[in-house]
Amino acid sequence: MTGFAGVVRFDDAAVWDATAERLATALDGAMPGRTHSLRRSRYLFTHRQAVILPEDRYDQQPHRADGLALCFDGRIDNREELAKRLSLSFDLAKTPDSLLVHAAVQRWGVEAAEKMRGDFAFAVWDERQRQLILGCDIFAQRPLFFYRGAGFVVFASTLRAAVAIPQVPRELNEAVLADFLADIFSPPEQTFYREVWRVAPASVMTFTEQGERQTIYWQPDPERRVRFSSDSEYVEAARELLDRSVSARLRAADPVVAALTGGLDSASVATSAARCCAPQQLNTVTVLPESDANLVAKPGHYLDERPLVEAIAAMYPNMVPHFVVAEGRPLIWTNPQAYFDITGEPVRGVLNMGWLAAATDQVRALGSRVLLVGDFGNPTWSWDGVPSLSTMLKTGHWWRLLREARALAAGSGGARWSRRTAGRLLWHEAVRPFLPAEVRRGLLHRRQKAEAPWQCFSAMRLEFGREQGVLERMLKLGGGQRDSGGGAWRQRIQSFPASGAPHYRSALLRGLRGVETRDPFTDRNLLEFLLAIPEDQYLRDGQTRHLARRALVGRAPERVIENRLADMQCPEWFNRMQRERPYLEMEIRRLEALPLAQRCLDLPRLRALIADWPPDSQAMAARGAEYRAVLARGIHFGQYVNWFEGGNG
Repeated sequence: MTGFAGVVRFDDAAVWDATAERLATALDGAMPGRTHSLRRSRYLFTHRQAVILPEDRYDQQPHRADGLALCFDGRIDNREELAKRLSLSFDLAKTPDSLLVHAAVQRWGVEAAEKMRGDFAFAVWDERQRQLILGCDIFAQRPLFFYRGAGFVVFASTLRAAVAIPQVPRELNEAVLADFLADIFSPPEQTFYREVWRVAPASVMTFTEQGERQTIYWQPDPERRVRFSSDSEYVEAARELLDRSVSARLRAADPVVAALTGGLDSASVATSAARCCAPQQLNTVTVLPESDANLVAKPGHYLDERPLVEAIAAMYPNMVPHFVVAEGRPLIWTNPQAYFDITGEPVRGVLNMGWLAAATDQVRALGSRVLLVGDFGNPTWSWDGVPSLSTMLKTGHWWRLLREARALAAGSGGARWSRRTAGRLLWHEAVRPFLPAEVRRGLLHRRQKAEAPWQCFSAMRLEFGREQGVLERMLKLGGGQRDSGGGAWRQRIQSFPASGAPHYRSALLRGLRGVETRDPFTDRNLLEFLLAIPEDQYLRDGQTRHLARRALVGRAPERVIENRLADMQCPEWFNRMQRERPYLEMEIRRLEALPLAQRCLDLPRLRALIADWPPDSQAMAARGAEYRAVLARGIHFGQYVNWFEGGNG
């Protein structure tokens, strides 16, 4: 994989022996590449380069020129604009992105990150100013980690490399462990290692001998407004920005593949890509469930993507769909240590890893290393708009509030909302977000009938959760709901960490599968537009995801646009867990011998779930949260603990 790591010493001592070798080994991954190091008396930069972009063939990092040493990982999308602003006369066709970043930091220092668009992370040592600069993109799609020791800083683009040298302590962050088990997202700066930190999204860290400083160069602007005179103008502007974002993400040394389902987000990305690259062929990949699986669809969901995907592909002569089935035992069960070795973290979507592996294997079989995805579409492009009911209440638009609630309950927004009455929708979506935290705490306990709100979906021991203050953090995030008093805009922003968690999935797929994912919905220009347009562009007369549906008119079949059902990723999860039952039982026995697993996990509950195994898929589906979240994630978490305590951490 492409990545970098390094050490800077402020105490005038030499970099430790064998550091370059340790960092180079830690940067190894599934992508073929070459590793180079730059070593001086006070610093060491190590970079592993894979050819992903056409210009990567001309890149050789680390760079050192004009008093700056630089390592870079990622993709800069506004290359022409940057070159013009910097008055560069380079032949851009032969200029790697790293040289543009080097010139930008040379000119603007820490302000350079704000002027760049794309997915990126960089490290710069300024020899004259004696300062280290670490920066990343607005969603930290390319993560960057660091440890500040006595007189030195270690940095790396992977957590594995950040702890590769013995001078970095490897103590687990138990608060983050608890957050993981409770399925909440810790502050973005924190990692699973207590003293190793992550550069926060949209920020730059500057280190000097005297200390460190964080500069946040971008935040969503709640005051920004985009207003047009007609609905059609919003649709056209959204389409134009999406097409620009997709086009920028098609830049690659090999043809790009698009993930495609029958959902609005992937359909929007894939159809835009087909238009942008026409007449060149666009391959798409879709994962299907096992053909012999006895599947049960959840209410409001569908099982088979094939009919909708084939209908989309029929509209584009240059679109070639490829369907794959995740067969065999997934690596997440046969060798979970492989995941930990790459990321240094456990996986959230344990049962989905087999599907992701099948998709990325197909991408590689098609001769590509880049997969277009739409992971960040839910809070942006295809936002359902339902939280705007709280805005209507707050601003006194009560007649519209009642009308929208009635339309949603009548089924205009799909089965998810029609299962509630208009009164329940008003309570849950309009009123409850404004309740004080203590009131929400009481409602949470009353609704879930448990001692702690995480017990219905988490394997965490009650005592460990209380010890780590999980309930307080859940209430700060809204008690399982949205933060009180913030209105729809703030509720939407608060959903970004969950939707943007792909930083870790992207690193995992690059390191383990050799495939880079790119998400057009993380484009800053598109995002700022989507956050600034009126909320009624997303919810209108009970129709949710109103903007995405209108933007797909003429680009996708009507059956896709009007579909109100959601897809089910890995719907055969029961069959897979059924085959793994002996293995899961054996793993629980192993975990019972680990002190930290005993302290964190409710192991008797995991054993009880094995003993009380449902007789068929329908009975299992009724207890899906217990077996998917409690059992599967709990055992995987325990395997991570075992990996860590075995010395690999």
